[in-house]
Amino acid sequence: MLVSGNLLAGSYFTKNNNACLWFILALLNGLIIGLPFVFNAFYIVGWFSLAPVFMLAFFMGRKRYSLYCLVCLFSAYAVASHWLVNFFHLQGMSFLKAVAWCSLYWLFMSVTLAALLLFFRVLVERFSKIVLPVIFASVVTAHCAATSFLFPANWVYSQGEFVVVLQWVALLGEYGLMFVMVLTSAATGCLLMRFNYRRFWGGLIALIAFWFSPLIFSQTLTARAIKEVETVTLGWVQTDSLPGQRSKLTNYSLANPIELQLSMAIADQTDVIIWPETGAKELWSNTHFHSQLNEFTRSTGTSVVLQDIRREAGRSYNSLMHVAAGQTTEYYDKRYLIPIGEFIPDWLAGLGADEFLLGDGGRFLTEGGRDVDFTNGKFLWRSRICYEAFFSSAFAAMTKSRPIDFATISSNQAWFNSASQVDLMKAVSRIRAVQLNVPVLHVNNNGPSWLFDADGHELTHSPAGVRGAFFTTVVVPKGR
Repeated sequence: MLVSGNLLAGSYFTKNNNACLWFILALLNGLIIGLPFVFNAFYIVGWFSLAPVFMLAFFMGRKRYSLYCLVCLFSAYAVASHWLVNFFHLQGMSFLKAVAWCSLYWLFMSVTLAALLLFFRVLVERFSKIVLPVIFASVVTAHCAATSFLFPANWVYSQGEFVVVLQWVALLGEYGLMFVMVLTSAATGCLLMRFNYRRFWGGLIALIAFWFSPLIFSQTLTARAIKEVETVTLGWVQTDSLPGQRSKLTNYSLANPIELQLSMAIADQTDVIIWPETGAKELWSNTHFHSQLNEFTRSTGTSVVLQDIRREAGRSYNSLMHVAAGQTTEYYDKRYLIPIGEFIPDWLAGLGADEFLLGDGGRFLTEGGRDVDFTNGKFLWRSRICYEAFFSSAFAAMTKSRPIDFATISSNQAWFNSASQVDLMKAVSRIRAVQLNVPVLHVNNNGPSWLFDADGHELTHSPAGVRGAFFTTVVVPKGR
């Protein structure tokens, strides 16, 4: 529908020289191309929004087609740059440095895009329409191969400025990443077409200012709004060893598990302790453990957020239980279930089933039905489980008269043999910190774990594969 609408509009504008409507159409088409950077629907939005740009080559002359591409892709460039600068800014760069790095990276992509647009127009005039998709796919493939050579994975791993590129590769695959890059890197390349683009400079400057102004305004507003702060001390435990080792902990006692021992070591210094699910599952169903945990929180005054399998009315939930002052004050059942790595019942495990092949796909876990925030009377925080971190709605669904002070994420075996999973977990935790404008603690039971401030900057971390108890202090806004 989008394609046919653009084709009809393009045919109309070739017969009626209405520059204003033509400019608006190109502008909207460019914004649609930029939508993948807002909603993360890279493949669907990317392909369907690009189709009109290339199809219009059959109906427009070369000059009008080039101008259409100029406005359209400048619009997409503005959206994508705003998104990309945010990511570079999360790496700890200043705003100006983030803009500079963003510009340098797009410069490399722009040359390819300029050549691609002009080359496609020449192909329309000289070759059969049936051959064009094959040629186009070959050009994109060659570009992907060239980019892989210029930005090898091992080099990217060591460069904080380009870690976001690695995260995109892991999420999209290299072809999807490069496809989106080519679509939205038009700034320098389109200027090389040397057509009459001067009339669009005013609109271009206004568009770029429009997309960058919310970022500047929001950061200035936040800095002015926070005048008073409080300090909260957060603790967490890691008990599993290196990734990929699925054996249960040895000498694990339900009466006094290692996590409880580690928690006792930091209880006097901490307000809240995050305890992710580990090798010994379903501790929560053990009554003796209940009494031990209740006594621990009563005697120390520390709150504990425990992740474990919770059973109720014949159903199993992946849950977070908040225990404070000797009682369970609240629990949260995971609402966003994934098809692997969650939970399988004991009878199925006895048959040799692998939880990383079945998990929620067998519907052995029940989806939670409500959103919950935890409080210990002094602080209010939001806790979520593992891959819920990738769902913005898991954090933004609730509205409170009082905003939360911080957020936590608990992960069981959050990564295995691929270091890119660590980058993804780290990046998404930073995104949530900026989204919520509060500190975020992401605890992995096999490490690493991270604490980020409200601007997405890493404050501290604990290493991977190390068993131990950790705690740190973080400043949170007061009376917001």
